[in-house]
Amino acid sequence: MSKNVLLCGVGGQGTILASKLMATAAMNKGLKVLTAETIGMSQRGGSVTSHMRMGKEDMYSPLIGKGQADVILGFEPGEAVRNLPYLKKMELLLSILDLFVQSQLRYRELIIMGWKW
Repeated sequence: MSKNVLLCGVGGQGTILASKLMATAAMNKGLKVLTAETIGMSQRGGSVTSHMRMGKEDMYSPLIGKGQADVILGFEPGEAVRNLPYLKKMELLLSILDLFVQSQLRYRELIIMGWKW
């Protein structure tokens, strides 16, 4: 059984690095992994999407089809929402929100909407 993970964000957030780290960890566990990135205008803060498929059986395309992602990991909330059509119904969406408080301290809040693994 394979798992499809879609990581999305904007340029400079580490979306591609995160997908490479996750892929390396999965391969170290003996899983087969396919990845593909769509980086567009990432150097200008544009959209970055990384498709990652992993499992024990053979896979033939690294791209995740709409309605096929088991997990969406959004590094930017707007990108997470834009990629919602890729998420299976009642699966996992993780989005990291950057919130700025009055003293300009920065903290991150993890939002989990739906769960089934």
